[in-house]
Amino acid sequence: MQKPWIWIPIVLIVVGGGIYIVRHGQEQGGNASSGEVPSPRQKARVPGSASAHESSPASGNEDELKFQRRLAQLQAQLNEGGAAYTLAAEELIKIGTRESIRMLVWDIANRAQTSETYVALHKLAELDNREVADWLLELLPELPNSAEQGFLQYRMIADIIGTKATPEALSSVGALIQNSPDGQTRDLLLDAMRSAGSPDSVPVLMQFAGQSDWQVRDRGSVSASAAAALGRQGTPENVQYLFALRAGEPDAEAPGTVGLDRVKSPKAVPVLKRIAQGAESAYQDPNSRVIAIRVLGNIDHEDGWSALQTLQDDPNAEISQAAKQTLNQVGNRLGLQFE
Repeated sequence: MQKPWIWIPIVLIVVGGGIYIVRHGQEQGGNASSGEVPSPRQKARVPGSASAHESSPASGNEDELKFQRRLAQLQAQLNEGGAAYTLAAEELIKIGTRESIRMLVWDIANRAQTSETYVALHKLAELDNREVADWLLELLPELPNSAEQGFLQYRMIADIIGTKATPEALSSVGALIQNSPDGQTRDLLLDAMRSAGSPDSVPVLMQFAGQSDWQVRDRGSVSASAAAALGRQGTPENVQYLFALRAGEPDAEAPGTVGLDRVKSPKAVPVLKRIAQGAESAYQDPNSRVIAIRVLGNIDHEDGWSALQTLQDDPNAEISQAAKQTLNQVGNRLGLQFE
């Protein structure tokens, strides 16, 4: 007769195996019904974390597909022109990515100038993103010949590059000008340099303005363009730098003179008054004073006109004559009468 305790291990094995079979069958059935093959990651999933992580690549791909489809729709709207063009352009600018901005500018450059393209470029100029300058710099060499389209559009594109350029982008503009052959790209880059308006661009502009390439006029001049940008900004520091740069320049097309010819900002009036009056020790020579008088005449500001009126009585005949001539030119230009 067998002892009862011998059966205990056998019963445990049978029962345990049955439980395993049932559980395993349930898992296989569940996975079969869902069409999934379980993976080690699925079995080890942490609720609320791994699930989201696993779905992110697919979600990212789906978002990218939606984005590309939307860009295609906006391109179709651009092709319609009119009000549809304006709405599509506004959305592309609002999206504000490298791809959307390049798409819009490429489209503008490949169509004749219209009121819609003009408005779109103005909207783009208002976009507060200085990366735009880098994106448009990349695009410049790819644009069609501006003679085939509206020149104004290309000038506006160059202005956007210049006004939004970081110091690094502006350095790239200068290097590209110096290394570019004659042609449209070089002309646009020179326009961009002349349009540079950010205060942090001044050190780069001064660096380029101080170079001697202005003598190579047949290919344009990066130094004269940089000096013109400094003049357009018109700060007292810029004006003093341009006077220093002008010293010893006998040529009317030299950077310092070109830059001073571009000064129109009232910000420059105080320093120009001091130079014109001979109150700046570094620029007391008659030539510098006469140039300051001429520049004051280019600025529509009462303080400058008042200084010119006083200088009509300067003991130096050259200075008084320059002041009288300049006031006469201002009066003719603006329809004003000066005593």
